[in-house]
Amino acid sequence: KLMVKMSKNTENDIKLDIINKKNIDTDTNIDKKTNRSVNIVNNTSSINNWTKYDDELLSNWGELASCYCWLYDNASKYYKKRSYIFSVPITVIQAFVSAGIFTIDKDGDYMELVTITLGAFSLFAGILSSVRDIFNYNVDADILMKSNISMSALKRKINLEISLNPYMRQPKIKFMKDVRKEFDKIIQQSPRI
Repeated sequence: KLMVKMSKNTENDIKLDIINKKNIDTDTNIDKKTNRSVNIVNNTSSINNWTKYDDELLSNWGELASCYCWLYDNASKYYKKRSYIFSVPITVIQAFVSAGIFTIDKDGDYMELVTITLGAFSLFAGILSSVRDIFNYNVDADILMKSNISMSALKRKINLEISLNPYMRQPKIKFMKDVRKEFDKIIQQSPRI
């Protein structure tokens, strides 16, 4: 019984040695029927199965992520500008009203007119502040900036994986599922551009 077990192990070892020798000795063989060169796949690449199609697909996803980064960045700048359109006048009016209150002469002839004017400016600043809060420009700008940062990180992750040797990469299916899930999550959480 021991002899039979040993012979089976020896046969398997010989087969593995022959396969490894083929993989190490040559990168390409010539198929005798078609006279074409055929690549021999190393054992390590058969685990990941990375192909040129996968590289092109990831490259396209990286370019799409780059486009979304640009869109999110421009949309964030747009909402920041809209926010400044309301924030700057509100700040100036509030500073004007505060300065007027401190410098007002309580015994002056135009006390009533100055009080009404300062009250009107304060009311106008309050209305502008309410309108700014309704439009949520600051919130949208912040969310879009976070989306831009997340999409940039995804783009760098894709580009880094593509730049690696296929033997050093993560398993293809796991990496592609993770990238697709992260891509969908970022797009779903982002406001409309």
